[in-house]
Amino acid sequence: YEYDDKEVYALINKEVKDRVNVTYARVSLQKQKNDLERQNERLYNFAANRGIQLSEQLQDIKSGMNFNERKAFAKLIKMVTMHKIDKVIVENKDRLVRFGFDLVKEMFKLHGTEIIVMSDVNNKSYEQELTDDLISIIHYYSMKSYSNRKKLNNAKKALQDNTEK
Repeated sequence: YEYDDKEVYALINKEVKDRVNVTYARVSLQKQKNDLERQNERLYNFAANRGIQLSEQLQDIKSGMNFNERKAFAKLIKMVTMHKIDKVIVENKDRLVRFGFDLVKEMFKLHGTEIIVMSDVNNKSYEQELTDDLISIIHYYSMKSYSNRKKLNNAKKALQDNTEK
């Protein structure tokens, strides 16, 4: 049998015609807010140049490794699982997720959602992708260590200030 996703969703009473297109942008730090605005602008222009009408531009300012606090990402997942999104446009795979992009892409596909990656990084070799993943892991844990060290130093300073008073 030949069928497409839209026919299947129509059979199970999912309203395909009401599906929307969105972009998702993310930066890790608050000081990168200007980068986030430029990322959103590039995504909007990319969609407009391809005739894709956008309904919403979702964005987060959180680490790609932190799923718990990414409110726009959680909203995106909820909308996808409710069959409300037709296309999600991201600038790079790592803007959506740091690891497991193929898993997320497959999950979205099962819900009839296509992920469009603006700068398709499929041109990278396996070794380049592995190196990028390892660098991301090292960066994440070094930033976490730096953050913990900074908190510890602040606590020591506050303790010293209290004992001097």
